[in-house]
Amino acid sequence: MVANYILNFDDFEQKGKGIYFYSETRGSGKTRIAVSLGNVLLNTIGRQVKFMTSIDLLQEIKNTYNKEAEYTESQIINAITNVDVLIIDDIGVENRTSWVNEMLFGIFDNRMKYKKITIFTSNCEIENLDHDERLKSRIFKMCIPVKMPDEDVRKAIARKENEELQIRLMEGK
Repeated sequence: MVANYILNFDDFEQKGKGIYFYSETRGSGKTRIAVSLGNVLLNTIGRQVKFMTSIDLLQEIKNTYNKEAEYTESQIINAITNVDVLIIDDIGVENRTSWVNEMLFGIFDNRMKYKKITIFTSNCEIENLDHDERLKSRIFKMCIPVKMPDEDVRKAIARKENEELQIRLMEGK
């Protein structure tokens, strides 16, 4: 699926269509696949890519309210809005406030208007995000929802690594 997205990236980019990876299961590989996709878009296709969690995105904006801030709010928002590909990890974990909705709405609305690719990861379907309908509507317009398996891949990988290391620990190899 990701390979097909990359092969047809010009079409998706022209339509401004990213991907919304979701699964209720933590560790299902959502972030890993989004980062891998971002790396290909950066290194092979030559697009600017920015990765951040939704919490970090909002914190970066809040940091501009400090008098000693290096950047202004508009500089941060412009950078986030204008990057070719924005990957937002864990959308939906942020607290819902009017400020959060306004910030995300402004960013997503502009990215949608200018057909900028946005890739999301989340633990819930778009319809179940705890945000207002205008925000969810924009995310839905900007992305193709892709359900990830309800399997904790991270735990399976950790279990295998731990078993191998446990053998080395016990046998001294």
